[in-house]
This record gives sequence, C-alpha cells and structure tokens, in this order.
Amino acid sequence: MRLRYNISTMDYDPYTTNSSWNNDPANGVISPITQNPTVDIGTYMQGFRLAINTAQTGRTFSDRSHVFNIMEKPAYTTDSPQAAQSQIADNNLLNVNVRGKRGNIVQTFPAVEYDFEPNDFYMEQGQCVHFQWGGSNTHNNGNPAGDGQAGDAGEGRGGSDRSNIMEMNDLRNSYPMPYDEYASFFDVVTCKRPMEDAVLSAQDVKIVLATQGYYKSEADAQASNDNVDTLLNNVSGAFKQGVVCCTDANTPTGDYYMVSTRNNNFSNRSHGRSSETAKAHRG
Repeated sequence: MRLRYNISTMDYDPYTTNSSWNNDPANGVISPITQNPTVDIGTYMQGFRLAINTAQTGRTFSDRSHVFNIMEKPAYTTDSPQAAQSQIADNNLLNVNVRGKRGNIVQTFPAVEYDFEPNDFYMEQGQCVHFQWGGSNTHNNGNPAGDGQAGDAGEGRGGSDRSNIMEMNDLRNSYPMPYDEYASFFDVVTCKRPMEDAVLSAQDVKIVLATQGYYKSEADAQASNDNVDTLLNNVSGAFKQGVVCCTDANTPTGDYYMVSTRNNNFSNRSHGRSSETAKAHRG
C-alpha cells in the first residue's frame, strides 16, 4: 500500500493544471498563480501583496510504501482454547498500541510523546485486548527538525523506540509491582499469540510483555545466556504479532494499571494506561 499526503490550492484547477501553464509571457502563457503577487482588490488604492510560495501550492508529502498481510480468520472449533474462541465474537476485540515518537514535547511537535493508545479504556468480562505496536531503530530528529526543535530526548540508545508492559498498583506510582509478590491481571485472563493456538501461561505472558517478546516464555528466559538490556536496547523496535488476552467470567472486576518501564519519565512524560473490567452486560 502506498500512502501519499497531497496538499493543493484551489486557486486553479488542480486536475487540469500542469507544467505547460508555467509562466511564459513571451509565448502567451500566463501562469494562473505567481510568487508573492500584488493583487488588485477593486478599490482606488494600491494593491496588496499575498504570501504565496508557488513551490508549496501543489505538493506531495510523506510518500511511503507499506507491506502488510491479510490473513483468513482461523476456523476455531469448540475444542479450541477460550482465548481463540473469544476473538471471533462480534465486536469483541480491543486494540492497544503505542502512539508518539522519541523526544520531548517540543522535539516531537506537531506529533506527541510516547503513550499507550488508548491510555484509558473499559472492557467487559468476555472481551479480548490485543497488545501490539510499531517502532523504529533509526529515528532521526536532527536539524532542521521540521516544525519542532531538534533533539533526541529519551531513554536508551539514541534514535530507538522501545516499549514494554508491566503492571502497577496505581497510575500515581512510578515503580512496577513485582510479579512474585502481587496478583496480576495476567493471572486471571487467557492469553495467546494471534497466529498460534497455544495458550501462554501467566508467567509466560508476563515475560513476553515485559521484554517486548525478547523472551518467548519463562523457560526461554531461564535457558538463555543473553540478558535483556535494562533499557531494552537489544530488543526489537516493534512488537508486531503481539499478544491477545481475553477476560472471562472469572476475571475479577476492577481497575488494572500498566506502564512502560523505559519511557515513563516522572518529570517529563507519562507512558502508562488504565483499564476497567466490568461484568458482562446481558442485553
């Protein structure tokens, strides 16, 4: 898929005007628009000069190509895991991504800093949520830096996006809760990877989300000779497949809070989210 952001003026017909209309008075060609023209305003006085840059009146920005896959929805049977069954219910899947880019508020302008999207949502027992996001290893915000300031404020290796998910007891806190001491949202839901049938254990999904998929399971983490970097520098920039987690009637109702440990900068920017799980509505 090719995405093109086009901006054109309507001071001339954008569909029929081309380079043959470039100003050429010697050959009888008068351009329908000129650079910074002084125009007659219809009164007995001098005209007014307009701020028109003809290099800007018909342009294409951000010409980018993307490759993506469209997969057929699996034909789950009644013997398939509960998480797989829940995914196919109508209007039942919520999507949690990461928005924004590396930098502080003035460096990212007119974009925004990191945050979860949505960062606050409501779900009912029986609904599923898909955690997944994109990211870059080569973010460049050097001069002239567009509309914002140049700079690369953030944690970890310069130019890199990284996100993960751990839980907190409250969004007012900064420290994630140790999983060996507290009950977790992931202890009371069923999780799996979207393109696989196998259900992840609670410990597995905690490790997968905490390391953005660097470790595939608890056993993988225990057997690996490589440690995940404390700032996730050796982790992929994107969490493409992600993880789908489904609540059920046994998931306790209440509020759950999650945070990205690398990006939740207390004095500058917040990268946390809350969700409320309620009993399923029976119409």
